[in-house]
Formats: sequence, C-alpha cells, structure tokens
Amino acid sequence: HLPLARRGAAVALLLVAIDAVKELPIVLLLRPFGFTTVSVWVYELARENFWEKAALPALGIVAVAVIPVYFLFRRRAGLGTGAVAP
Repeated sequence: HLPLARRGAAVALLLVAIDAVKELPIVLLLRPFGFTTVSVWVYELARENFWEKAALPALGIVAVAVIPVYFLFRRRAGLGTGAVAP
C-alpha cells in the first residue's frame, strides 16, 4: 500500500507546509521570546501602519506559498487529461 499512498502523502505534506508558513496565530502564541518570523514581522509592521515596509516580506510569504502550489497543479494537469496511455 505504501507505493500507492506515497503521492497522496507528499501532496498532504506540501499543503500542510504551505499552510504552516502562512499561519500567524500559532506563530504568535508559540514563538520564543526574541525570535521573529517573517509572518510576525509583517504583522508588526502592518500593526504600526508601515504598509510600504510590510509589502515586500508579505509578497515573499505569498511567493513561498504559491510556487509549490503552481508546480503541484502543473503536474496534476498533466496527469488528469483523461487520455489512456498507449
């Protein structure tokens, strides 16, 4: 069963990693003192109304989340054509 479940487990791991990058409340609650992640940095800048300074790290978070999803959907689009292999 492991060869059949390998792809599903890899996709699940990727989606959990993407969601963990974007998850702010958990990071705010569990981060150690004196340690700042990118999401906390963006939150602190936005809270202080420094929108221009918060824009670039926020786009970095979006890029980190979108790139793996793009490759996942691109690979999925190639597999899901419905055509039977010769």
